[in-house]
Amino acid sequence: MKKIVVFQVGSQAYTVGGERYSMEAAPFIDKDRTFVPISFAATALGVPKNNIVWEPKAKTVTITKGNQKVVIKIDATTMSVNGVNRPLDAPAKIVNGRTMVPIAQVAEALGVEYKWVPETKSVRFW
Repeated sequence: MKKIVVFQVGSQAYTVGGERYSMEAAPFIDKDRTFVPISFAATALGVPKNNIVWEPKAKTVTITKGNQKVVIKIDATTMSVNGVNRPLDAPAKIVNGRTMVPIAQVAEALGVEYKWVPETKSVRFW
């Protein structure tokens, strides 16, 4: 059984399988897209920390989960998934030193299911 991961807009806390964790940056909504800090989201979704690589000069983050390799460049309107460019509805950005990504499209690229819960302004992943 997969653990449910929940990120809530405006909250610096998130849960993994009901266990609460904290992060330095809170998810937010911009242009109707929910942005989350990718390092916390990826590890919560089962990506080992050493499979999340930030390249400061190129301003890219590479996430590898199983046979999926996703490369996201700050301010780009596309991301690379296993070498194939896919459009992003909103570009990744750096906020308060954290790489924030539009999580729905990144979750899809990593093969993770998700649901937006409007009543709580939260995203649930499994």
